[in-house]
Amino acid sequence: MTPERPAERRAAGTSLADRATESAQRASPAAMTANGFGYGSRPVYLDRAVYTTITIASVLIAYEGWKNLKLWAAAGVILGPVLAMFAAHVFSASLARQAELHERPGRSEQMKIVRTELRFLLLAAPAIALLIILTAAGVSLGNSIQAIIFLEGASLGFWGFVAGRRAGLAGWPLARTVVFGLIVGLIVLALQLLLQPGHASLVA
Repeated sequence: MTPERPAERRAAGTSLADRATESAQRASPAAMTANGFGYGSRPVYLDRAVYTTITIASVLIAYEGWKNLKLWAAAGVILGPVLAMFAAHVFSASLARQAELHERPGRSEQMKIVRTELRFLLLAAPAIALLIILTAAGVSLGNSIQAIIFLEGASLGFWGFVAGRRAGLAGWPLARTVVFGLIVGLIVLALQLLLQPGHASLVA
């Protein structure tokens, strides 16, 4: 076996160092926000989907005064927190990109961030669609909101299923992931029983 020359060892060491640096850069918060992991990676999308779902359900549970709202105003209450999270994500992603580039991101970079974050506004679509359908069917606004809260809670089981499938799980391990998501959903629904939307029984 031919001994490895010092120059070759240095080259190999440099290559390993470069790979380590590149890996660390990909794992940094700024890179995760502005590059592949954050903008095109399903794990982060699942993260956003889960806590956006919980946020919508929490707002619907805590909000008072549904009886005084029209349909469009109720839809605004659902969309409002998602818009706030969209703005927060755009702002934080811009700051992370600026920290990475050591300068303000250009217009194209900013538009890339905005276009990516716009996708999360779709998370409000199922709740608003169900609200419109139930209202058109003659269901009262209060009952429609309760149905949406149940939908949001049950959807956590769906996101658990998606995450499990992405992780390559099947059978009982996949079922456990779904059940865990449903348990979190039950916790959200338990809050509804305590707070009673529109009555605020714990506040009085």
